[in-house]
Amino acid sequence: DGTLLRDDKTLSARTVAALAAAEEAGIEVFFVTGRPARWMDVVRDHVQSHGTAICANGAVVTDLRTDGELLSVRPLERAAALHVVRTLREAAPGTSFAVEMTTGINYEPAYPPFHLDPGATVAVAEKLLHEEAPGTGAPVL
Repeated sequence: DGTLLRDDKTLSARTVAALAAAEEAGIEVFFVTGRPARWMDVVRDHVQSHGTAICANGAVVTDLRTDGELLSVRPLERAAALHVVRTLREAAPGTSFAVEMTTGINYEPAYPPFHLDPGATVAVAEKLLHEEAPGTGAPVL
């Protein structure tokens, strides 16, 4: 998004060398993003597997030196998520939701059509957040 990449969406050799040198010197390298951990493959490729990513607004920490090993997950309790859904629906009728989990994303039929995942389950948020919903056992982020 322009914070590390050049205008042509690449990382300079100098930047990659600096990341490697920092790690070799014992300095921990972190990338912090609101994006989900499932999108970190492209970051890992750009930074050539250096560093750790704090993703999903702090809900997940993933090791970029591996194939996406999740080092830490701070899930949202399903009951709390349902409370937020109900409160927002009451305050702003017509609001639609996506439910991000460690296993992927699911969303409501009215969810805006950007970044749609063909493997996602499409249902109302209350169903997606139910304990027996697809991805049961997967933490809600």
